[in-house]
Amino acid sequence: MFNIGVEWLDNINELIEKYKSIEAINHAKRLMFWDMETVMPPSGIEERSEVLSNIENYQKKMYLELKDLVDKIEENDDYSKAIKRILNKQIHYYSSLPDEINKEITKISAIAESVWKIAKNRNNFKIVEPYLEKIVDLEIKISEYLGYKKHPYDALLDNYEEDFTVDDGDKIFDYLIKETKGMIDKVKDKEFLKIQKIKNEKYKKEWMVSISNDLKNIFKIPENKFRIDESVHPFTINISPDDVRITTKYELIDFKKSLFATIHEMGHAIYLLNINKEYGCTPLYSSPSFGFDESQSRFLENFVGKSKEFTEFIYPILKKRLPFIKKYDVDEIYYYFNNIDRTPIRIDADELTYNIHIAIRYDIEKNLIEGKYKVSEIPEIWDSKMEEYLGIRPKNYREGILQDIHWYQGSFGYFPTYTLGNIIAAIIWYKIKNIKEHLINGEFDQIFEFLKNNIHIYGSLYSPKELLKRSFNEDYNPEYLIKYFKEKFI
Repeated sequence: MFNIGVEWLDNINELIEKYKSIEAINHAKRLMFWDMETVMPPSGIEERSEVLSNIENYQKKMYLELKDLVDKIEENDDYSKAIKRILNKQIHYYSSLPDEINKEITKISAIAESVWKIAKNRNNFKIVEPYLEKIVDLEIKISEYLGYKKHPYDALLDNYEEDFTVDDGDKIFDYLIKETKGMIDKVKDKEFLKIQKIKNEKYKKEWMVSISNDLKNIFKIPENKFRIDESVHPFTINISPDDVRITTKYELIDFKKSLFATIHEMGHAIYLLNINKEYGCTPLYSSPSFGFDESQSRFLENFVGKSKEFTEFIYPILKKRLPFIKKYDVDEIYYYFNNIDRTPIRIDADELTYNIHIAIRYDIEKNLIEGKYKVSEIPEIWDSKMEEYLGIRPKNYREGILQDIHWYQGSFGYFPTYTLGNIIAAIIWYKIKNIKEHLINGEFDQIFEFLKNNIHIYGSLYSPKELLKRSFNEDYNPEYLIKYFKEKFI
């Protein structure tokens, strides 16, 4: 798309050459993270956290050394504007934070994540509470150092979704809560509401591994650039443009959990593999935001994967790989995939109630950072809001405050991007012409080509709001998502 060797881009070429050293460190950090989440012995966490914190401070110095070069960049086209926008954002982050804060949040988050696993296993929030208190205290300080116009939480939201603010979030979540709260009671097809006995069917790990390989082939994910492993919390990571890895879980019962975890992460992987290769080793080789990244995984998982058309397409494969499927017809599998249930667990939530889970986390994060909530109060606040919005109350910490890893990784501002991903995915669903016909015919190439041409190929060339406007002439419009819910369930 861009020839980065022309004369007027000499300053950019020099900048990119220096940036390659930063990208080399990013490569190593991603590999260490993958190792930490998949195969690293538990006792290695202390030294690994120390190493990561030292690397973070070293990388900070490297970013700050780019400032003079970045200042020289003339914004002559979209490419140069993007380079300057992204690096200025990173330089602002690092130049705003004192070394001790930057090092401390990296170290405490690595340790807290390890302690969270123990706390969750023992169902004991008190074990990890002091670590979370420290993280929240640091996140409040970080928001002050970074600066904001209206709300301290804005500074953290911007780390994950550029220019996304509390004003944006309040409008979206107020609308979604109003529209979806009580929507379960309006579902017309009661088969969606029945508990499907398929949930209790047990499977062997190798059966689901075979299905994962089938999906890889169906979606034409290049085998020489992709691998699947296991982890407690499924994730996707791009070690490099030609090395993208996902993880999934095999719980050996209720096979849709593993199936859709795999499809979800494959959505992330396909995105990363389709970014313009010219952006490799530059700041542009990533999605523009976590919301856009999440839109691709949730589009493939929910809008495609749980559609009636895809269910019919994949049914013969499931029948071949899972011996118990022959007891159920395709309609039963479809209702099993789309079973609406008031579960306290976010990752198990159905499409209809999922955003309420996010709304609760958004409210808690916003008020923690503003100082209105204390960490010690959060378990009760969490449980009370679940009861208010969904009519259920978590039975224990594992079903409540300990269910997600994000806060213990220091990822404050991340959760809202899941809902933004749903919103963007709904927009995509209505923008792809004849999408149901493509699904019926197994024409995934047509779908992925649309996604590539309108989203993937651009990487971070445009900010999220700008890309939404350029590709779809939309903003974060939740009306598409509510329309989708009504058409599917109401």
